[in-house]
Amino acid sequence: MTRYFLILIPILVVFGCSNTKSPEEPKGSIQTDQNEEGAVSTSFQFKINTDLTGDEQIHRQYMPETSDLSPKLIESVKFDLDKDGTKDKIEFFKFDEYSGDPGEFDRIRIELANGAILDEFNLGIRNNKNKPDENEVESDLITIVEFNGQYLLITFGWYFANNPSEMTIFEFSTGKPRRLFAMSFALESINPDDNTILSGYRTLKNPESQTGPSIYSLIVEGQKPVLKRGS
Repeated sequence: MTRYFLILIPILVVFGCSNTKSPEEPKGSIQTDQNEEGAVSTSFQFKINTDLTGDEQIHRQYMPETSDLSPKLIESVKFDLDKDGTKDKIEFFKFDEYSGDPGEFDRIRIELANGAILDEFNLGIRNNKNKPDENEVESDLITIVEFNGQYLLITFGWYFANNPSEMTIFEFSTGKPRRLFAMSFALESINPDDNTILSGYRTLKNPESQTGPSIYSLIVEGQKPVLKRGS
């Protein structure tokens, strides 16, 4: 009788364990992304609007292993673009072959501390007359501002007649450098709020015209940038 009782005890224990339910995840819990280092992020992430990212030929990728151009480093800036606690590197180059052309740099290279790199052709200048005073860095080649907890890096081109040159905006919300905006644009103001990044003009004012150019605002709808006239 004692032997049967001893056999019955482990059977009951196994049966009881098999019916124990694991705790369920509460309904409505926030889904988060986790990077390789285990850091959890629930921050805002941009969605790219390809209608606003410019001409891919103008912003073609620079391939140092196959290029015949001779780049000269103009300036290097370090700043934590993706807010991971480590400074990233932004470099500007001028090609010797383009030394007589307008612009302070012809190429921008952004390397994040996580190894993600953007390296492409980009024509930019110093001391742009419409460069905003607000800037997270001391460099006059770029402007870095914050929008919805994410940094945006802006470069400015040179002006010809009444046509503004291309203004370019890069973003880093996904842990990679990405071109968010690239268009002929004269900046009027940059005061990031909940949904507006900046405002400006597609053309410059013509002195012979009785009316000024239309103002446009770069806003964010559903995490995607949209350019709206008269906003």
